[in-house]
Amino acid sequence: MVINEILLDDYEHRINNKIATHEHEEGFPKMEDFCIKKSELEDYLFEKQAILDSEGSEKSQYTLYGTLAILPILCLAVYPINKLPGGFLSVIVALIIGILLSGSVKLIRRMIMKHRLKKLAVDNIERYLKAVEDY
Repeated sequence: MVINEILLDDYEHRINNKIATHEHEEGFPKMEDFCIKKSELEDYLFEKQAILDSEGSEKSQYTLYGTLAILPILCLAVYPINKLPGGFLSVIVALIIGILLSGSVKLIRRMIMKHRLKKLAVDNIERYLKAVEDY
């Protein structure tokens, strides 16, 4: 059971597990009070989790952003260091450009994810999820 909890520790499973564990307790938010059907909630959670997972695994993110960070340096590697304007300083500037490129891509991906979450948001379901999280 502990292995499943570790493997399935994402937003959708945390909410579903919390509902399954506490739904019969007094004071726990009821779906009926928020005019939500179980199937609506399951579909919504599935869609929300798909958006949250759209950035990929942590490993794939590190691979992408690391590659973007060193890409300008790889471009400079074509030329001998003594032929570069500024010599070794060019390598430092290329590294800074790569880090800015990597950060820009991460920022754009985050903005797209937030936009998709905002577009998906349904007020009564979000209020219910917030009440479940706060319980």
